[in-house]
Amino acid sequence: MVDKIQNNPFNRPPRIQDKFKPEEIDIPVPSLKPEETARNVLLMLLPMGSFLVMGLFYALTFSVGSAGRGWLYAIPMLGMALFTFVASFMTYGEQKHEQKQRWIKQQRDYHRLLDKKESRLIAGQSLQHSLLTHRFPSPSRLMLRVKNLQVDLWERRVEDADFLTFRLGEGNVPSAIPIKRPDPDNSSADIRRAYRIYAKYRTIPNAPVTIDLRELGSIALVGNRDNILPMSRAMLVQLATLNSPDDVSLYVFSSQSQYRTWKWLRWLPHTSEENVGGHPTFLAFTRRTNKQLITEISKNLDAMRQSRKEQEVVSSQLSAPAIVALFDDEIDVRDEQVFHEILKNGHALGIFSILICERLEDVPSNCRAIIEFSKQGVF
Repeated sequence: MVDKIQNNPFNRPPRIQDKFKPEEIDIPVPSLKPEETARNVLLMLLPMGSFLVMGLFYALTFSVGSAGRGWLYAIPMLGMALFTFVASFMTYGEQKHEQKQRWIKQQRDYHRLLDKKESRLIAGQSLQHSLLTHRFPSPSRLMLRVKNLQVDLWERRVEDADFLTFRLGEGNVPSAIPIKRPDPDNSSADIRRAYRIYAKYRTIPNAPVTIDLRELGSIALVGNRDNILPMSRAMLVQLATLNSPDDVSLYVFSSQSQYRTWKWLRWLPHTSEENVGGHPTFLAFTRRTNKQLITEISKNLDAMRQSRKEQEVVSSQLSAPAIVALFDDEIDVRDEQVFHEILKNGHALGIFSILICERLEDVPSNCRAIIEFSKQGVF
């Protein structure tokens, strides 16, 4: 059986990343319904009353000596009074109808505007989901990259923003599109739809949920091993397929009882100082090898501190290769001072840690993040 996998050259073309620059979307508030025009009876009766008074005056004035024909002079006044009343009533009805039509048009225009806003949010949400799925693929898709030796194998570089960012699963993630919340003091009934749109598109459903080990520095996976191990394997698969061994080295601190769990890592070039699969130098399963490996990391820390001190500059750029250390049932390692220093400050010098713990009380106090699994495997 072959003991080594030869270090075949693999060209990594430049990584092309789609840039997503969302603009803020303002969810408008609806207009308040105007108050209905009040029917002023006095204004409607005043002209008619004036004509009636004038008609009565003419009738009384010209009835004297006219054999009672004076009332004929009042007829035009009475007609004008009746016409004025009817015209006032019709004008009021027409104004009320126009007001109602304007309100219906305002509502129609408002909902059309909401439709446009929602269409933009749907398109932006779909684009974000596609970009996240492409940037953080599932383990099954990553295995296809390895099987087919696709050009996007080892695509991430140290300078990439998603370097050492791991996909944990799928769930609701915050949308990158800033959405301006509608005014909550608006009393219109249509404000409910505006708030539904705001609440619905603030998150993206069924999108990759990720954790940034580069930012956190150390992560503890806590819970039953049957739940933890699939997650930890998936994270190591991502590390090995998305990052070149020139950029990341994988150190494993464990025990002989866990050898079968992690022996597959020996075929990764990331566990070899020579970047050769099948010849691991960064795997430790005994007390002696654990001591040797933690001592080697201690020397690396001292060398990096000295280098930065000589340069007299604090750089945010990691010096390759970065080190990801996996601690699982490690023997005597926690007694070493450098172990706690790695958890607390190692990320500043390019050393990152993943711990596997069955109980919450087993997590060291210097660990910077915890992912706790329930008995059902939910975290």
